Amino acid sequence: MLARTLPRIAALPLLIALFALNGVTVSTLYWAQSMAALARLDTGPSVWASMMPSATLAGYALGVATLAALARDMTTANGLGLHALLLGVGLGLAAVAPSAPLITLACLIVGIGCSLTQRALACAASAVSAVQRGPVIGCVIASGLVGIIGARALVPAASTMLGWRMMFMLDAGMVCCCGIVAAIAAQRVDRRGWELETAPLPNARTLWQREPILRRAALQQGFVFAMFNFGWAVFPRLVGHQGTSGAVLMGVVASLGAAAALAAGWACKRRRPGEVASSGLCAVVIAGIAAAVANGTGPLGFAAMALLDIGTQTSLVANQAQAQTLATSPAMRGRVAAIVTTIGFAAGALGAALGNALF
Repeated sequence: MLARTLPRIAALPLLIALFALNGVTVSTLYWAQSMAALARLDTGPSVWASMMPSATLAGYALGVATLAALARDMTTANGLGLHALLLGVGLGLAAVAPSAPLITLACLIVGIGCSLTQRALACAASAVSAVQRGPVIGCVIASGLVGIIGARALVPAASTMLGWRMMFMLDAGMVCCCGIVAAIAAQRVDRRGWELETAPLPNARTLWQREPILRRAALQQGFVFAMFNFGWAVFPRLVGHQGTSGAVLMGVVASLGAAAALAAGWACKRRRPGEVASSGLCAVVIAGIAAAVANGTGPLGFAAMALLDIGTQTSLVANQAQAQTLATSPAMRGRVAAIVTTIGFAAGALGAALGNALF
């Protein structure tokens, strides 16, 4: 079986393009949810209208799980370009859809398109040597966090001025532009050569049963992400009454998380990723205890949320880095990354649902 590999030289333009693509794609996942909420105001209350944000998340979960099941190389230039095009088409359909059911269907396509983040991660990890993989994964995750911060800060005001349909169209344009640039960069680097992969690619179930490192990374990812989503389901409600100061607090916490992702990447270069992941897990547990004691409010509550964000982003980077140690090819890197993300996302959805139900 032939597996395309990216060379270890001249990778910087590709990495920059992938960071930009990942940031825009991750912001789109949150952007689409915000726009779907505004679309409900235009279409009126209905079952379909209430499903719009959920359809985006369901589509993302479906896309990531599908990528985990496919025995294909996720680092190809054509794959990056076509996946970005799918996301752009979904956003365009959401912008012109005349009814709530069609907007909901478009949101599902948008969610599937947002699984492009897995291709960006696999491609970036394949573009560098093993010793540089941790810092690069940290940069990929940090770019997504920057995208989230931008979406939370800019989308509400911009949608008020331009309208939600125009915002969907602008997002589609950004995604397509970033996807084209990333595909061109991948194509130029990708043509350097081929590597012969002698062993067949094992399926997700075989990998799960055979690799304790993968199980540990995925389950730890699930626990940490469940705690993170539970906290972020509650924290905005507790500080929302503070107006602008509350928004600033949430922005500061998210910025600390982005910095932690970068730091965790470099820490994985100097220490074993499993040790870095364990430190992130400990931080999340401590943050949960502190948040419970403070009831999520006051200086202790803010410190707990900041520590939760730092611990979560540290674990996200380190768990992906230790899972990537199992990969022997770009196709394998994409599969293990998708498995870890699928488990983490499923647990995170449960954490968010529990937080919304309790508060």
